[in-house]
Amino acid sequence: QQLPFLGPGSAVLDPVRRVQLRFFQDSSAPNHGSSVGVLPLDGPDRWTPVSVSGVEPPARVDFSTAYDPVRDRILLAHGYTTSSRSYTRTPRFDVWALSLAGAPAWTLLRDDVPGGPWLLPEALFFDPAADQFVGVGYDASGHAGTWSLAADGASPWRFVAPLTPAYGTVSFDPAARELVSIDLEDGDALHHVLSDTTGWVPLDVTGGPPPSRYYSRVDFDPLNRRVLVF
Repeated sequence: QQLPFLGPGSAVLDPVRRVQLRFFQDSSAPNHGSSVGVLPLDGPDRWTPVSVSGVEPPARVDFSTAYDPVRDRILLAHGYTTSSRSYTRTPRFDVWALSLAGAPAWTLLRDDVPGGPWLLPEALFFDPAADQFVGVGYDASGHAGTWSLAADGASPWRFVAPLTPAYGTVSFDPAARELVSIDLEDGDALHHVLSDTTGWVPLDVTGGPPPSRYYSRVDFDPLNRRVLVF
């Protein structure tokens, strides 16, 4: 079905309620803010706007989202804002939570102040074994790596391990606590098992990579233990 919102967005699965939630940067909104839509997996097959209380996160692109099953919420973090006049990109460092229990509501967890990484798009994940979030992004000097964030979303980020080279796609296997970063240009891949102090190491990959593309997304398939590329 055609999406009932304008602008780029990001989708997150709520496995408990079996719905897909999507965050849209609606350029038609008076304040160019965020909006939320929901699509039930068991029907009806149509997107429905969700009424959310609280101050909405400012509009942005290339942000990250992560489902937190322990606190029944979704985190929205980082991304950047763009200037239509100068085409410049301004990184954002704020972290927001959308509560799913009861009436949905936005809560600001972390102010938009530098500190920690600037996350890659869709590179924030919940790590249930440690009750924390893990993310992949760049520090102020442009060096990429793995970072962790306490479950409260407000504590300081903690650097875990450097990532070189930095590819633009990241997925996470929560059972193995394994991050995988894939270069979609040549098919190379690196992985980082969080319980292993070695950090990021090459991953042996056979076969040819998928055709090169823009606006790709990767996701982890836990049933078949594989990374899917869209």
